[in-house]
Amino acid sequence: MTAVQILIILLSSATTGLLIALITLRLLFTASSKKNWAGKLSILAQKEFESSVLLEEKVSDPQLFEKLKPEIEWHVDLFLTEKLAAVFPLLYKFMGEKTLMQFKGAFMTETDLLFPVIIKKYISSLKKDISIDQIISEKINSIPIKEIRVAFYRNARKEILYFKLICVGTGLLTGLLTVALVSMST
Repeated sequence: MTAVQILIILLSSATTGLLIALITLRLLFTASSKKNWAGKLSILAQKEFESSVLLEEKVSDPQLFEKLKPEIEWHVDLFLTEKLAAVFPLLYKFMGEKTLMQFKGAFMTETDLLFPVIIKKYISSLKKDISIDQIISEKINSIPIKEIRVAFYRNARKEILYFKLICVGTGLLTGLLTVALVSMST
């Protein structure tokens, strides 16, 4: 076997490895493959969403309630000063400022106790009712395949280079094995 024949075998094997890498990368970003992995990713996200307690922890965080307290207090004040008078005018006439403040204090204390319980139940119900998988799948499928390909190539440059090098290296190794087998048989 001549050096030119060996070089042709090695170059064609390495080129074949590179072509396999390029075709594989191209096939990753077809419309049908996008739809397929969008569905699989969205199902995985749905399972994570349903099993995660992070949302409940965040929503029941006392600091969140402290941020909401002024808004709640404003609504309690509005109820006690305006709506209570409209709904129970006779009762309202007999209530003084001190009694209204006691009601406000009682409402706010009850809110402190009820808020975390209600929010946790609401989030639990929301997790069952929201189809995160459908939302994610729709969002991924709405992104043009070209944008996904560009983002992938931009963010995975090193990994793509390694993949191509591995494919070329495998092609070269196959070429070397071919040259060795042909040389042994002659």
